[in-house]
Amino acid sequence: MNSRVSHSTHFESPVTGLVMGAIFFFTVFGYRIVIPTNIDWLTSGDLAQHFSGWNFFRYEAWHFPIGRIEGFGTPDGSSIVFTDSIPIMSIGFKLFRSVLPQPFQFIGLWLLTCYLLQGFFGWLLASLVTNKAYPRILITCFFLLSPPMLFRATGHEALTAHWLIWRLSI
Repeated sequence: MNSRVSHSTHFESPVTGLVMGAIFFFTVFGYRIVIPTNIDWLTSGDLAQHFSGWNFFRYEAWHFPIGRIEGFGTPDGSSIVFTDSIPIMSIGFKLFRSVLPQPFQFIGLWLLTCYLLQGFFGWLLASLVTNKAYPRILITCFFLLSPPMLFRATGHEALTAHWLIWRLSI
């Protein structure tokens, strides 16, 4: 009878990658950027422009094509796509604009989601090459520590969906 207990059973689920993504995110960025009413960190640079684009879009009537902003980028208007305001999030949250607090930002939530999914899919990719826990952890760390992703999270947050690339490769 084998009395040895496998220590890797705790690390077999891709939930481990989600937890690693959360730990990395909160260690690097803190928790305040996830608070929807905290806009203090969105007042300068590209982040301010992205937040402004969302606000113009939020308070304007719906137009066709979806995403059109007539009062931003005059005289012809613009689109949420060109403001780097994460169109999928902007359109989704605009549906609930009447119940959202003022001010409201979702950029922190977007970044958290991207890091959670980066860890999740990094773990799945690591599982393709090894069934051992510690190499999976190390490989997942490489995905979470990706310099391009970290760089984009500080001003080009719409481009942090690197998990989509990993998902397409599985």
